[in-house]
Amino acid sequence: MPESTETNKKQWKLIILLCLLIVLVIVITAIGIAHLSAPKGYTDYTVQKAQYYVEYSEKYDYWDVLTVEYPRLEGISEERESQINQLMYDAAMDRVNYWHLTPSEEVKEFQKEYFSIFASDVNCDVAYHSQYLLSVDYQFVSFVLLVLFICQLIVYVCRII
Repeated sequence: MPESTETNKKQWKLIILLCLLIVLVIVITAIGIAHLSAPKGYTDYTVQKAQYYVEYSEKYDYWDVLTVEYPRLEGISEERESQINQLMYDAAMDRVNYWHLTPSEEVKEFQKEYFSIFASDVNCDVAYHSQYLLSVDYQFVSFVLLVLFICQLIVYVCRII
């Protein structure tokens, strides 16, 4: 009799252990489903355009104002907002820094050799934004290209005449 009681206790312990294991699997599955079905991303944020501009000064010898547009996010966690906004600002300023604000000696020599009037703007357009995605299009508009195109056009017209 003691052996059957002990065997029954072991069976009951095994049954209870299996029931707890089944409950644990069900709870973990429910948590996983809830986590996967919950929306991610940000639903309540805004996108505003900001501008950075540099006017003619002793430090920057321009004939015009450099205007750089870039988007700024608001309404998300401060840390992510700061990181994302810094990335978008850096992307907008990349070519302006290269050609104007911090040109290398090689770029300065190139500018002296090929043109004396050079200015540019950066325009941005937020093509799409949703809870998960922000699509930004930056356009680097260089006025030297416009001047060179007009000069080439004048030379071409003069050859025709």
